[in-house]
Amino acid sequence: MTPTDFRAALARLGQTQAGAARLLGVEARSVRRYASGHRPVPEPVVRLLWACERDAGLVGALRRYRDAPPDAP
Repeated sequence: MTPTDFRAALARLGQTQAGAARLLGVEARSVRRYASGHRPVPEPVVRLLWACERDAGLVGALRRYRDAPPDAP
């Protein structure tokens, strides 16, 4: 995934870079590096973005997971 593709995927999902970092469970600095091309987008991130674009419910599920207490099932 190119940096342009990465930024376009975030835009299609309505995510800012900071929001994408929270959603993906990575540091905001990492997202900035992916978006700028200073670091390649890892394959798991590519796959997760691909899945999120195809299933809008997945974005909501990831947000709920992110906000769940650590001991929640």
